[in-house]
Amino acid sequence: MKERFEKFGSRSALLIGLPIGILFSIFVMIITLFPMIDFGIMFIGGQIFWNPIIWGGLISLVFNFLLWNAGKKIDSNLRKNLSKIKTSFLFTLNINIRLFSLIGLLFIIGAFLNHQELNNTNSIMNIIGISIVITILTFIVATIITTFTIGLGIIKLTSRKTSTAKIG
Repeated sequence: MKERFEKFGSRSALLIGLPIGILFSIFVMIITLFPMIDFGIMFIGGQIFWNPIIWGGLISLVFNFLLWNAGKKIDSNLRKNLSKIKTSFLFTLNINIRLFSLIGLLFIIGAFLNHQELNNTNSIMNIIGISIVITILTFIVATIITTFTIGLGIIKLTSRKTSTAKIG
């Protein structure tokens, strides 16, 4: 029975999170077409990040995996009598920590690959620092917004499905 409720959470996470994640990805790709944003991303070592294999393959697969695994924990958190807001925060935090760690790592790898063009250790450290700060700030904003929007929607849908299944 527990596995059945875990699947409700995972399916809800994919049902809501995946289309929104895809739309967000498309939005990010469109935004980066503007020259100043594109130049800024290139400057901080983002070339590897915008590689289609990375964005379309690695990040997409990791995002699906994170949604599925975080969704499995929704029912158990709700059964522990955690509020829906707290459950949504834990769900969102679980996904965002891992996803933004990957994104930060990609920026750092990109900065090191870009090192030959920079020929200066201080420049590479500045670029890595800027990349980390941008990633952390984006992580904080995304976690707050997602907790009260998408995450809460996933939690409510899972809650409805599991409560209906327990009654029926």
